[in-house]
Amino acid sequence: HLDKEVFEYLIFLNAGLPHPDPFVTSTATKEIASHNPEALNMPQGWLKNFTIVRPAFMNVIEITVVYVVEDLQKCQNVSRADVGHFIAKDLIGKGRLDWNGGAVGIAN
Repeated sequence: HLDKEVFEYLIFLNAGLPHPDPFVTSTATKEIASHNPEALNMPQGWLKNFTIVRPAFMNVIEITVVYVVEDLQKCQNVSRADVGHFIAKDLIGKGRLDWNGGAVGIAN
């Protein structure tokens, strides 16, 4: 779980935005400083568009194309194929910016 928090923190940092969770900021900063301190000195604000997709517990069932996408913090489960479908068809394929600059949950 820490690896995801560090990655999310770096995304917000490179976008020039504060991470919405102060605990994650504190934990991620310590983790980065201990392994790769130069990453904290990178230029900020260069990342203009991003969406963090937080899938629920992923499983390997067939694609359903029936899923809920919203600002969810806790979800049930979702197929890996549906996560891929959402990223490829909705975020990239349609160029949707509904969740630009933030995070979105996805679940079946």
